[in-house]
Amino acid sequence: MLEKIIEHYKTQHQLNLESELADFMPPSSFSDVISRVAYCNGKDEKKFPHQYRITKQTCDVSHRILKNMSFNNIKDFESLYECLKKNLLPIHGVGKLYVYDAALRLGAYFSQEPTKIYLHAGTLKGARNLNLDTSKDSLNIQDLPLHLQTINPKFVEAILCIYKDSFQNGEVMFDPLSYPSTKRCSGTLRRDSRC
Repeated sequence: MLEKIIEHYKTQHQLNLESELADFMPPSSFSDVISRVAYCNGKDEKKFPHQYRITKQTCDVSHRILKNMSFNNIKDFESLYECLKKNLLPIHGVGKLYVYDAALRLGAYFSQEPTKIYLHAGTLKGARNLNLDTSKDSLNIQDLPLHLQTINPKFVEAILCIYKDSFQNGEVMFDPLSYPSTKRCSGTLRRDSRC
């Protein structure tokens, strides 16, 4: 059944995340990327729907901090994520999902991708529903069911989030009719839908 979820994700959702991240890659200017990361905007300057509750004040503070941060010592996605977590998580209104999305989008600019699955919001619920060990902030690839171990971690994160309600007590119960192509999560939302 997990194979059906993976196939459904690949045909219905994966391209949305790939397209979103492509908007943060060079030749976009770094200052434009920092601004769009802080304000949760795509190239069209519209806020990503799953982040519509984040206030302008929170985004303003994040923007100020991001502009003043040095990214010279960033070696990989994990160091980028930890740097952003340290600097952004203390901001009122910023949560782990905001930090992860910021890292994923800046990671696209720096050509850095996650090598593990970071747990937050829906991803955490999906991991719990699959009876995975959620005692840490992330999962290693080898901690996943075999079918997910061959998938890029950024896509596994989205799968755990989008299909969280298909996982119950470690079992997979998937009905593709209950997952129309408009159901999105994290960085895979369409502009006209909300999480």
